[in-house]
Amino acid sequence: MGEWPLETSKIGLNYKIHKVKPEWADEEKLKEFLYEMYKEKMYERVIEVKPEWADEEKLKEFLYEMYKEKDELLDKYYRTGEFAGEKRTVQVATWTIMASQLFWSALYYAHYSLMGSLVWKFFTKTINDKGTAVAQCSACSKVFLRREGNTTAMWRHLTRYLPELHAKEKSKEEQNFLKLVAEWVVCSNQSFSIVENPSFLKMMGYSSRYKTPTKYVLTKKILPELEKETKDKIKLILKDQRPSLTADVWESGDVALVSITAHFIDAEFTPRNAILGAKILQYAYTADNIRSVIDECLLEYGVSETAAAVTTDAAATMTATIRKMGKVK
Repeated sequence: MGEWPLETSKIGLNYKIHKVKPEWADEEKLKEFLYEMYKEKMYERVIEVKPEWADEEKLKEFLYEMYKEKDELLDKYYRTGEFAGEKRTVQVATWTIMASQLFWSALYYAHYSLMGSLVWKFFTKTINDKGTAVAQCSACSKVFLRREGNTTAMWRHLTRYLPELHAKEKSKEEQNFLKLVAEWVVCSNQSFSIVENPSFLKMMGYSSRYKTPTKYVLTKKILPELEKETKDKIKLILKDQRPSLTADVWESGDVALVSITAHFIDAEFTPRNAILGAKILQYAYTADNIRSVIDECLLEYGVSETAAAVTTDAAATMTATIRKMGKVK
């Protein structure tokens, strides 16, 4: 259903796609076919919208009456071959008919060409044991017969049975963008609320195709995912290392943070370090409580047994903490 070429039309036109026939190379036969297509009778009636239809019940009553009237009109047409009312001939220029058909044909071709190219991100072209060309789903291995230019069944499979995979692929670029925003906030020591700053939003809106995350989305979704990803990378790096550690306690008002950092040399003999944690000390400032926080952190990264030594300041509490860990004598 569509209106072409102007939006001022009062009639919705139904388009039907016909397979091209060789005889249409003869212009006269093509004109004859088009004439047959457009000489059908139509019943047209323009009805103005009424304010009273804001009431849903009155609108239902009106539509019901229209359906009754439509059925009566069709019944008479089927019996007599004529619609009621004054007749008029609709003149349609040949160029208009041709342009209309070309427009919808091009739109049809563009749609299926685009959808066909995207679907192969999820399917692999192959040949089965019987020598038949098939397409195999990369996620669930289901096989479909492969017909040139026809990917409808594969798209139906994706949208019906694999919605998460379909949505994931479509939003992959946006997720990468959100991750970059989160990394910038963390690496440049920005406040989380910077993502809601009017000037920041104005700048991002000028150059970005994606919506900038809110502070809530940043802190509750994106950063936790980024933290997990970063931790997994650090665990992998430390797996074959014997890192040295530095630890300290930082106090600000009533809050005390226990920080611990791993230091090591990578495969290229480059000094590296990674912050393993900066955790809040929930209980009293004692060697046992500090040790509990540090042990939890080392266990999380799998370096409880592989850490070579721990360096701290000369504070009595920190010295006692490391002696309890058995890293100094």
